[in-house]
Amino acid sequence: MLSLETITNLDYNWRDLGGELISLMGTRINPDTKRAVAECLGALGFLLAAQYDQFVKFIVDAAKRSSDKYPEERTMILRSLANSLNFIGVCCVQSRIAPPHIEDVMAAVKKQLDTNDSPTVLIPLLDICLAVAQYFPAVFKKSFDDIVDFTVGWYVEPDQPKSVVEKCAQMLTDLRPFWFDALPTAVTLMKQFVDDASAYLEELVTDKATRPDEALRKTAAILRALVTVLSVVNVPQAQPIIVPFVEKLFGTVASQSAQLRRIIAPEVGDVIASMADVLWCSLQVVPKAEWLNAAVKSVRIMMAHPAVGYGTVFDNMSREMTAPVVQMVIGPEGAVHGLVHGSREVIHAMIDLYAKLLTPKALPTLQAAYHCVRTELIEALSEMESNAKGEEFDYWSTTVAEKRTLVILNALATLGAVKNSLIAMMGLTPSLFVMLMCETPVAEKWFVVNYPGCHYALLYVVKMHSEKHDNFIANSGWLNERNRLPMLTEGPTANHFARILNTLAKLLLIDDAMWYDTRNLVIDWVHGIAFGMNADVLQEVLERTEMIEMRRALLESFLRHSLPKKTISDQTQKSNTSTATANEASRCRFF
Repeated sequence: MLSLETITNLDYNWRDLGGELISLMGTRINPDTKRAVAECLGALGFLLAAQYDQFVKFIVDAAKRSSDKYPEERTMILRSLANSLNFIGVCCVQSRIAPPHIEDVMAAVKKQLDTNDSPTVLIPLLDICLAVAQYFPAVFKKSFDDIVDFTVGWYVEPDQPKSVVEKCAQMLTDLRPFWFDALPTAVTLMKQFVDDASAYLEELVTDKATRPDEALRKTAAILRALVTVLSVVNVPQAQPIIVPFVEKLFGTVASQSAQLRRIIAPEVGDVIASMADVLWCSLQVVPKAEWLNAAVKSVRIMMAHPAVGYGTVFDNMSREMTAPVVQMVIGPEGAVHGLVHGSREVIHAMIDLYAKLLTPKALPTLQAAYHCVRTELIEALSEMESNAKGEEFDYWSTTVAEKRTLVILNALATLGAVKNSLIAMMGLTPSLFVMLMCETPVAEKWFVVNYPGCHYALLYVVKMHSEKHDNFIANSGWLNERNRLPMLTEGPTANHFARILNTLAKLLLIDDAMWYDTRNLVIDWVHGIAFGMNADVLQEVLERTEMIEMRRALLESFLRHSLPKKTISDQTQKSNTSTATANEASRCRFF
């Protein structure tokens, strides 16, 4: 239809065609088909550019006739109007449309926005506004204030669907060119946000009849809108107007965070996340060192709130703010490290927090968390090695190091179970496999003997991560060396399979010192490798040095374990060592 350029080239009455398309929107055809129908109707509007007022009236009348009980039909009808405007703009035929016709569009949209209470219908209405703002800015400028009012009205309401929150944020952000001509309006709006948020928090403290859950959700939504507008107007040319406001804002938020200490409700986490975003945006406007220190202090105070779950805060915090806060929470001076001495429930909460931060969703957050976790794991293992090999045994420091190690390994299991994630595979340096295999004592006897619980946990994570990637056999340099061009280097995982075989060989040679369950884990891993390869691959790797060493170690292990058990007198000679190891094992194996 777009190739026809004008309606005169269409061998069909456009009203009849439009009516048939609209009738399809009220049927039970699948959503993808309905979206395609809306695009066809939008293309019809493109052909009617010279008579666009007639098309607008046709769409508006159809929207009025649609049932209020089924907002999906009205949504699709209005989406076709947004599609037509986008087609007109993309094809650069705005000149075919008289400006009054676009003014009619905005008048109709504002009338719909004034009466609409459906989140579903709101989306295409805002899409129409965005299209007009992009392709007919002179017309949209007249309606800028009204559209912002409608958008903010939806944006500051709590418990909105995610689609509405994202669309309102996009709307306010994409209107950036218009905000620059209305900076005083922006400041006035942000001041209103601050006043409203302060009023809700003050009411919570002074009026016991106020429902904390509702007031906190409203406060979080208002602060979310404040962050969006402040981010939009943060440009050099706006500094003279914005900076004085931000200087007052920073102090206000700091005082508001202090008020939260007296409020106990689960929704506090949402408000804290929004306040952290406000502080972060304020630092972008006025990057003062003293403000940074004050912001860190405020966030630490807020996160120490007894009703706050760290996971809730990170779920609601913007990505830009999350990465710096990760350092504050689980970094070397992190707020959670003292919790390792807590109850089983507290430790499980720590594991959940670490696991959430290590989820490969946002790369900056994952990288920051991974760096902190790697540093902490290496430090804990170093402490354990010093105690195992040193002359004096520090029971307290060893216990803490073991708990830290077990918390981290339990959390890393979540990341280790991820498969086919480019973020998890390519975004981490070193990779998870390299860290666990090369930077830990996974096959060292002192670790196996003295810390059997930690060793089992480490081996479990390494095995699971490797098996999720089929032990990296397909990417092995052994299988690809014949087909690889001389000028190409090996892939980052080319040597992983060989390293796995080396590690298994070392473990099999010391499996007498392992827990029974740990040895079974090793044997199961070997079994999975042997029976996970087809005949061709097995033939290719069978005579490799690493495979031969692993097979030899496996045979020796079987021979050792098939010999008669040691006599009681032999066992008595090492009773003290066995008892100590058993006690250590029961203490470590809490996960």
